[in-house]
Amino acid sequence: MKPECPRFISRWQGASASSTGRGHSEKGIPCQDASSALPNSESSVIVISDGAGSAKHSEHGAAGVVEAAVRTLRSSAPWTNLEEVQERILIACRTEINNRARMLACHENDLAATLVFAAVNRGRFVAGNLGDGVVAAFRGQSPEILLKPERGEFANETVFLTSENANRHFRILNGSLEERDGFAIMSDGAADSLYQRHTCSLAPALPRILEWFEKETPVKVQAAIHNTVMPAIVNRTTDDCSLAVLKLVRFVLDNLDTKNIKFLADFFESGNRRGLKNRIKVLECIMKKGISNDFEIANVVKLSRNTVRNHRRVLDSFIRD
Repeated sequence: MKPECPRFISRWQGASASSTGRGHSEKGIPCQDASSALPNSESSVIVISDGAGSAKHSEHGAAGVVEAAVRTLRSSAPWTNLEEVQERILIACRTEINNRARMLACHENDLAATLVFAAVNRGRFVAGNLGDGVVAAFRGQSPEILLKPERGEFANETVFLTSENANRHFRILNGSLEERDGFAIMSDGAADSLYQRHTCSLAPALPRILEWFEKETPVKVQAAIHNTVMPAIVNRTTDDCSLAVLKLVRFVLDNLDTKNIKFLADFFESGNRRGLKNRIKVLECIMKKGISNDFEIANVVKLSRNTVRNHRRVLDSFIRD
């Protein structure tokens, strides 16, 4: 008899962190970087914005850019028309900067900030970089630099969203995931430690950070990045530092008993053990027994059709191979 193929369950997880550089800490200047990692059932997104050190309120600009970029990336998936996506992101980010400038009664250049992002949606990805950030993808342990840092027309000049030539320097690309199972983006401060500009290569620490998602919840991974990774790289630069990562966590359904309860509760978005147990029952009924009808599933797992429907709504967000 032909052996049964293993059944896999997987989903994207993410984490991000921003830390104040030594140069700003010594002067009492707040962190001018902002970052976000928001994986969900539709589009999983990581975004970083690096506020200009010379701009008076750039921390507000960076925060606004991250919010606008996340919102626009989610609403514009699956990002097939890159020109349209690029224009929508630029408009959204500039509008947010202008709105915040009016609230602060200052010029938009006082909120100057860069933008770097990566996002995935149903087997496809999009990545963008405006400024001196870095975007990398991974196939297991093998890294791939998707977008390198870029300077302006002169040495040490960075292009910001408020720059007149921003649209010409905003690089964006998309494509099929094609076994890519991880993404990392970083600001130039973090790149001082994690990216070698001369060889266009990444530090070995990055694949190891992505591996943390295989055993730990995103909350713990984010805490580890903030408490362990960021202090190490901040010590090597005077600039603010930001890092955000996405990882496709994938394991065999039959190996659920090898995972700890907290990991499974987070992975399956369940708030208690009873709910987790029932959710896994529904999942196994679908994947192992091949039952797709809610009424039949309810009869097998001894739950109401409404309860089964609620579990299905969450389980349908997982990518299954």
